[in-house]
Amino acid sequence: MKIYILTDIEGVSGVVQQRQQGLSGDGDGFYQRARQWLTMEINAAVDGAKAAGADKIIVIDGHGHNGGYNVVFENLSENADYVVGTPWDKYPPVMDKSFDLLFQVGAHAMAGTSPAVLEHTMSSAAVLNYWINGKRVGELGLLSMIASDYGIPTGLVTGDYYMCVEAKKLLGNNLFAVATKKALSRTSAVCYPLSKNLREIKKAAGDAVKNAELFKLLKVKRPVELRIDFLRTDMVRRYQDKPHCKIVDNRTLVIKAGNMIEVVNIWRNA
Repeated sequence: MKIYILTDIEGVSGVVQQRQQGLSGDGDGFYQRARQWLTMEINAAVDGAKAAGADKIIVIDGHGHNGGYNVVFENLSENADYVVGTPWDKYPPVMDKSFDLLFQVGAHAMAGTSPAVLEHTMSSAAVLNYWINGKRVGELGLLSMIASDYGIPTGLVTGDYYMCVEAKKLLGNNLFAVATKKALSRTSAVCYPLSKNLREIKKAAGDAVKNAELFKLLKVKRPVELRIDFLRTDMVRRYQDKPHCKIVDNRTLVIKAGNMIEVVNIWRNA
């Protein structure tokens, strides 16, 4: 059993404000505490999966701020290996058909979800929405679709309650989902105790490994069309004359390719 864990920070216990994302720089005390909580949640998922029989676990530091280096490295569990830093050779990095399950730890709801803590899709400064074959999806859905192209189902998500609702609707009720908090607004939430969340994440990770056969792939009909609605007109112009890319209007880009892996990497590399 080989587990791929991709992390973010907005869904982590106690994180409700932008300054906790690292936007104020490396030295901000709020961000430094959030890094510690992120590391603890990663360890809970790793150790839970390992105790349930996972042989190999790879963790990706997937939060884009601070150059993709948000974990507190010296405090990470010895039961996994870790990808930190950017840029990556592909999106998501080191993912291939050898993995059995995808976990998404610290995930957040898609842009436009209200209420939901720090909701956005990839970049709150650049992107309004993603659409796959006409279906609006957030990062959680996009990653699950890419993983499914490799034959990897999603077994566990952790984060805001409203992200969990989104995940269950997309991936089914067999998915293990741990709500670390419940949003009151974009920047406030009823936050559950960290110790409780860690205990539940560890248990859910183990349960996901033990019940891997329950999870279904999120298959996408081929060929695949990715539509991106950008925030500003200048953001779409950089794709002018790029292969497989079509600018539909001043803020909308469409990319078509054979499968999810191809379409996403065209977008990332264009």
